[in-house]
Amino acid sequence: MQTCPGCGEENPDRFRLCGYCGSVLAALVPSQEVRKTVTVVFCNLKGSTELADRLDSEAWREVLTLYFSAMKSVLERHGGTIEKYIGDVIMAVFGLPRMHEDDALRAVWAAAEMREALAELNVTIRAGFGVMLENRTGVDTGEVVTGAGGGSRRLATGDTVNVAARLEQVAPPGEILIGESTYRLVREAVEVVPVEPLELKDELGSVPAYRLVSVTAGARSAGRAGRPLVGRAREMAALDVAFRRSVAGPEGRLVTLVGEAGIGKSRLIEEFVRSIADQAAVLRGRCLAYGDGITFFPLAEVLRQAAGIVPEDSEQDARIKLKSCFGEQLADATSRIESIMGLSQHPYGKDELFWAMRAVLGELARRRPLVVVIDDIHWAEPTFLDLIEGILDASLGVPLFLVCAARHELHEDQPGFAARRQAASQIELGELSQEECGLVVRNFLGEAGLPRPLEQRILGLAKGSPLFVEQVLSMLIDDGLLQERAGRWVFSGAAEAVSMPGNVLSLLGARLDRLGPGELAVVELASVIGLEFSSDAVSALLEESDARIDLERPLAALCRKQLIRRVEPGAAGDFRFSHILVRDTAYARLLKRTRARLHERFAVWLTDTFRSRLAEYEEILGYHLEQSCHYRAELGPVDEAGRRLGAEASRHLSSSGRRALARGDMPAAANLLQRAAALLGESDPARALLLLDAGEAAVDIGELERAESMLTEAADQALSAGEIGTARAAALALLQLRYTTDARAVQENVVELVEQQIPELEAMGDDRALVRAFSLLTYVHWTGGRFGDAAAAAERTIRHATAVGDEVTASRFIGSLAISALYGPMPVAEAIATCEQVLARAQGDRKVRARAELAVGQLEAMRGDFDRARLLYRRSRASLEELGCLFLAALTSLASSVIEVLAGDLAAAEAELRTDYRRLEEMGERNYISTTAGLLADVLYRQGRYDESAEFASACEHLASPGDVASQFHWRSVRGKLRARQGAIDEAESLLSAQGKYRLGPESTSARRTPAKPGGSRSCRWR
Repeated sequence: MQTCPGCGEENPDRFRLCGYCGSVLAALVPSQEVRKTVTVVFCNLKGSTELADRLDSEAWREVLTLYFSAMKSVLERHGGTIEKYIGDVIMAVFGLPRMHEDDALRAVWAAAEMREALAELNVTIRAGFGVMLENRTGVDTGEVVTGAGGGSRRLATGDTVNVAARLEQVAPPGEILIGESTYRLVREAVEVVPVEPLELKDELGSVPAYRLVSVTAGARSAGRAGRPLVGRAREMAALDVAFRRSVAGPEGRLVTLVGEAGIGKSRLIEEFVRSIADQAAVLRGRCLAYGDGITFFPLAEVLRQAAGIVPEDSEQDARIKLKSCFGEQLADATSRIESIMGLSQHPYGKDELFWAMRAVLGELARRRPLVVVIDDIHWAEPTFLDLIEGILDASLGVPLFLVCAARHELHEDQPGFAARRQAASQIELGELSQEECGLVVRNFLGEAGLPRPLEQRILGLAKGSPLFVEQVLSMLIDDGLLQERAGRWVFSGAAEAVSMPGNVLSLLGARLDRLGPGELAVVELASVIGLEFSSDAVSALLEESDARIDLERPLAALCRKQLIRRVEPGAAGDFRFSHILVRDTAYARLLKRTRARLHERFAVWLTDTFRSRLAEYEEILGYHLEQSCHYRAELGPVDEAGRRLGAEASRHLSSSGRRALARGDMPAAANLLQRAAALLGESDPARALLLLDAGEAAVDIGELERAESMLTEAADQALSAGEIGTARAAALALLQLRYTTDARAVQENVVELVEQQIPELEAMGDDRALVRAFSLLTYVHWTGGRFGDAAAAAERTIRHATAVGDEVTASRFIGSLAISALYGPMPVAEAIATCEQVLARAQGDRKVRARAELAVGQLEAMRGDFDRARLLYRRSRASLEELGCLFLAALTSLASSVIEVLAGDLAAAEAELRTDYRRLEEMGERNYISTTAGLLADVLYRQGRYDESAEFASACEHLASPGDVASQFHWRSVRGKLRARQGAIDEAESLLSAQGKYRLGPESTSARRTPAKPGGSRSCRWR
């Protein structure tokens, strides 16, 4: 039993909260005296007695309040704890209640900033009270005795406290003195002047001291960060040049760093970020190494940092912080960002989400140059890579610098990433030379060195990997073969007897073998969580027998041994593995049964911790439960508990998959839904439905064999389970897949076949199957040029999709109504009315609205209202460009040029087409550019510019594929007219006769019943 410190009642040992008063039990353990290494800061006001006599007591109290508030803010910002106030003396401790590997540097940095903060504060105090303050500061590091509990029982005592106090007492006004032990820990990050040693009473004797001059700008760690970067001068220069081009433009730029694991990508980025920290805001995210389908996690991390959202925030708090960060002017974008982060269940399409990300990052970059670092993009979803490209393409005019790190797998899996973009570049990180690796050794050890034979063995095995070198040296420290004496590393022992692992993985394994039990337990538990982890999460994974283990000691030890390190505020956890290979090596040590148990336990912790924001982490939660299920299955038959766990994992993955469907992220949807289905038994009715949705998503991303396999399995399992509606829906989806890929292989009477099933499906009330039926009919009628029938089928698709809550399908088919109205048999006035209805129904989808407005513009031109037609096509283009749909925006001229030709303004038609031709050429587009060239050839012919017309007709012929009906029609039409003018009548007639078989269905609209436009034809076809 355990006793509640709040009410004194006894509670079972496993209770976390008191069953009587609700107080936290686990956090308030009995206090016990412990020894800790900390850094103590003493700061005292000079001449405070005289100042108090000069000022009224009320005024003096106000001055002290301002002073203490300013000093306290600096100390706490750097992680210090105010131990006590003694009159006008402040005593602060760095390392209580939690130790950091850089406590000494934090304390020194805080002392330096306190001096600067007082100088700024004196401006206010002098103006308001007519006085100025001076203080002096002492800093020392060493062992103290302190209580492990909270509250007043955490007081630190010991010689370190006395030395810091004495340093403060002898420091001149406005100066900072640091002790020898502190100086040894921060010497690479500070500039000091030695002073006379202090003669202290009792047994302390003489103590060396140093006057602090400055702290190196950007210093964050007295360890690795204090050592120079080796062998990357060219790469650093390239990053710097790209950053300065981004700022000077201003413009968006992307640099991708590519290299093998352990080659130094992260270190290079750290050094670059440190070098520009005072010139730009820096935000950082990472792609996860696990769990396909976690598409937007990296940028969600970035936005949490930008808005200051922390794990403790509720969903409401997170929303408030987002709105405060981006303001009312970006309210629409913020609502979509909430959807990305799981703070809103409102479904937005992919284009809307892409627009929102560009908008908020653009706003941040307008305030201050912005650097966004994304690590490990070789693990990114294809949709996320599309987003990065979209951000780059739309970021002209703002200083936004994207830095991505990847292994070579990126180019194997996504060879086209950022290709042919002038604002994108790549830096390849190769191996360091043996001389450069030797410099890494010397930077690590300082003036000392290793025995020459041992150093040569290390350099030979390193093969250019700085990670290998650093980990070998750390291993020698672990083994006591490298020891720090009087501020220098000294090698002791027989060099030839040192056992040396042959590669990085075996080296890391050897280092883990050398860890103590507590350290090894912590690093293995953390490996289950991921690359970044919080100490709270590790605590939750501890076995019951270790529930009261003090994590501070092993975490601090692991930091010293450079296996983990603390991360900057705003990251996902307190700590981060020094390299992903360290995490992977630790994880590989765990038994499968242990992994299964720990993944499940972490999922429980994740649920408890983020209960109010669970949707934000649902993909990760589903992944950990999924892993637990897989390991259980590998170890033996799955029992009832395992099946329940699988069902829970499936529920979270399917929920994430349906959100991916709603935003149009089909690669993620296919992955998540297929994994969700795999976790369910074959007799589970939900399995077939998940496979159906996953199969259709796979169709959308072009993975047709995978899609056919899933759809076939869905149909078979639904029939076996008696789910007739789902079986019919899957069969219809299969039929559409086969019709789409090879219409000739499907029965010619596909329309009749589908229509025969509709009455039975309607009698069953199966809206899901009816969506598939009418979707297939819409597609068949569209491809056959029967736009009136297609519109009727699309309306039914929308109705049934809405009935089952499938807003994605409903939105997709709403847009098709406008195109059917434009190209179908409706009179112009009726077609415009239909398009206006589409605009009203598509309020939340600006892409659908933009394309509907373009259709209305063409219809208005047909009835002679060219001013409104121009307004609509220009507004459509602007909307598409704002959304980042630059490809669709570059197709606007296929409609706008028709409008200008009907209006009789050939120069405007030419300008529209030339602009889009140039844009498509810059994109490297090779499909629609041929149609654009053909239309431009015709416009130039109409203006009598026959040589230019012939040039673009040839370009159209060269670019067009044999099956490109529109382009084949256009170049033959223009070439035929040109040859006729040259007197080659037979050739012209041959070309124009061949043109007939390419006559375009959508252009045969001259029979529209509409008033003739002033001075011209009623047709939208060019004559």
